[in-house]
Amino acid sequence: MFQSVTPAKRTYEKIIEQILELIREGKLRPGDRLPSERALCEELGIGRTSLKQAISALSAMGIVDSRHGEGNFIVENLSVDLRIPFTAQFFLNDCKISDLVQIRYLIETQIVRIVSQVITEEQQQDLRAIVERMRTLASHGERVARNAEFHEYLVKISGNELLINIYQNISSLIAHQVRFADGINFYENHRQLLDAICSHDADKAEALMRAHFEDKYPDMQESFFRYLR
Repeated sequence: MFQSVTPAKRTYEKIIEQILELIREGKLRPGDRLPSERALCEELGIGRTSLKQAISALSAMGIVDSRHGEGNFIVENLSVDLRIPFTAQFFLNDCKISDLVQIRYLIETQIVRIVSQVITEEQQQDLRAIVERMRTLASHGERVARNAEFHEYLVKISGNELLINIYQNISSLIAHQVRFADGINFYENHRQLLDAICSHDADKAEALMRAHFEDKYPDMQESFFRYLR
């Protein structure tokens, strides 16, 4: 099923392209287990490092589920829509995490302005419930999941279907990025932001969001953030 990889492109890129094509052709289906890493390396004629790079990228795309001690599987709820080629291009075109941070900054600082002006009482309660769950969560994975839920709900409240679609398309990249965050301050940071939003204070909500990015990514202060103040 797999073909030997030629050196025209970087090896891991060719592996990703092959797996995406096999999914589109229906030769790999949701829930399918990929051959063992050793078998794949032999079939593709590649080294284990390149394969691990490809599997890591496919996992970040939400296409492959790597289960410790079991192997690598095509995710059960796979939907072959815009998210796959969009996310794949991030890796295949040498995009950097800083590119993603810049897109998030542009979207999220303005989303909180919009939401501050249109949020309903019911939506405020929904967001408060999400934030309150952050306060009691012990595991890193749960904190990161609630963080994603909070920001995705903010975008949904905006009511802009195109913006919602764009954010959904980068959601797996964001998850890949924030998995390194410890999430310890998620509760307090989101509580302050939500208080500003629920007070309909768009300026304060935007300022808090800007400060969050500028504090977390100080190396981008001079190269990007200062041009958008």
